[in-house]
Amino acid sequence: MTDDDYKFSLAGIRKKTKGTDKHSDLIKNQINMLEAIILTIKEVSKYGTERQINDEINRRIRACQNILGMWGDRRSAILYFEETILFSEVKDTKKFTVEHVIPVSAAVEKYKDGGDIKELILNPVTLITRESDDRLRKAQLVKTGEDFDFPFRRYHKVGIKIKDLYAREIDCEAYTMDDHFALIRLVPELQKVLDEMNYEN
Repeated sequence: MTDDDYKFSLAGIRKKTKGTDKHSDLIKNQINMLEAIILTIKEVSKYGTERQINDEINRRIRACQNILGMWGDRRSAILYFEETILFSEVKDTKKFTVEHVIPVSAAVEKYKDGGDIKELILNPVTLITRESDDRLRKAQLVKTGEDFDFPFRRYHKVGIKIKDLYAREIDCEAYTMDDHFALIRLVPELQKVLDEMNYEN
């Protein structure tokens, strides 16, 4: 392994404070809390019920991604990167931002329409430059333009080039969600989490 390789690892877990050393246990716990909290919101909320439910789904998706190290400042388990980003610089929060390839708001709506929360948690995220984030914003593609079948098409529209954790360029126009899950299954740590969650795709 050289300095130019991405050093993938799931985020660390403090067993003493979390009560488990399995990422899958923590994700299952978040899913169980989500389901229970949505029921509670529906039972007791009189005002802003849909907004509260949306916020809770959003919060739990992000929490699960953070548990894995796919979102936030940890950045240890990201699978995709803008092509120009050096793997040795991925922790630079001033230069780069973690971006949900499928906007979380779209994932929230899909969950409410019966989507599998385990799959939505594993929607791709990518590290891009702040300049590319601005390009998406100017093209009004930050929270719109998503395609669940071809998740990177928003990036193709503004000319953002993406590589995977093995430094292979992906075709942003043609890369499918099935391709994404095939990549997940190439990563032993993520495959183990999927197996422990009894997830099949």
